[in-house]
Amino acid sequence: LRALRDFRIPTRLIAELPRAGAPAGTAARRVSWPTLVLQGANDRLVAPALTRQLAQRMPAQPRLLEVQGEHDLAAMRQPARPEIARHVLEFARGLS
Repeated sequence: LRALRDFRIPTRLIAELPRAGAPAGTAARRVSWPTLVLQGANDRLVAPALTRQLAQRMPAQPRLLEVQGEHDLAAMRQPARPEIARHVLEFARGLS
């Protein structure tokens, strides 16, 4: 418990976070197939506005869904999990 309380993240690491997302913007321009993008409306790690910008860069115009939740949309404890599963299955059915 003490180790968690004393845990520190160097500020230079936080400054690098925007750079980590830059390759995604470049890669998005090459996505030319049907894509489902799920975003947690309350995500504090990846802001919904950034996900919308990324989706707009995709030439195939992805289906973008913002659901109630945070960054961990795939977690078993996620209250929106049934809604997410429904959307994923609906999207997959539309591919065939």
